[in-house]
Amino acid sequence: QLIESEEVLKKGAYHSDKTLCVGLARLGQVDQCIIAGTLEELKEADFGAPLHCLIICGEVHDLELESLRPFLVPNSAFQIDAEGTLFKREDAAEENDAEE
Repeated sequence: QLIESEEVLKKGAYHSDKTLCVGLARLGQVDQCIIAGTLEELKEADFGAPLHCLIICGEVHDLELESLRPFLVPNSAFQIDAEGTLFKREDAAEENDAEE
């Protein structure tokens, strides 16, 4: 619904394929689920049974990014480097191409 709303209203609140989001389910339970990625990536993720929560990130501190690293969707558009810096994989590919 969020993706559809933004496509219709075009307010620029977030970009479904660029904005970092975190989905959470059943926090504190033995079967808790935490998954980070873009909204487009998260809509395909299986969070299991409710209760679910969605965080749409704005500015994120390096320590927060470091704590999200283990929860990134496999092959996410995002990558967190050893210093805790968040970047899009395509940005890293463009930098590597420019260096060559």
